[in-house]
Amino acid sequence: MKEDIYEMNEFLKGLYMGIHTYEYYIQHCEDTAVKKTLQDIQKDHKLSSIQVAEHIQNLGGVPATDEGTFVSLMGKIHRLTTGPTNTEDIIKDAMKNEQKYAVHVAGENIKGDISEEQKRLIDQIFERNTKHVETLKQLLH
Repeated sequence: MKEDIYEMNEFLKGLYMGIHTYEYYIQHCEDTAVKKTLQDIQKDHKLSSIQVAEHIQNLGGVPATDEGTFVSLMGKIHRLTTGPTNTEDIIKDAMKNEQKYAVHVAGENIKGDISEEQKRLIDQIFERNTKHVETLKQLLH
């Protein structure tokens, strides 16, 4: 049970990182239609974080409240030094991060034996991420 809580908290921290990354995209995007799409995707990530936090609580654990101090600091430094600032680059970066996160979480963060319920929850979130990638691809065309 402790391992399940730990794995889901690591997953939750990644979701928080995504929420903060979308905040950066939204702040730097000048195209109002694209900004609205980015806001919708960020809302999905927030919904996912709520679902995972509730799941952790139902397991008897305490959900993480952010991505962690070190990761947060590194993310801020990265965005300040190399973050995209034009609409096309923001869309491409968002697509890359949606795809990278799904692969990373599937392969790295969720290593242990997790319950079927946890697998279903994670699969639902990955399905939404896949839809996000498709939505972002459409913005490029």
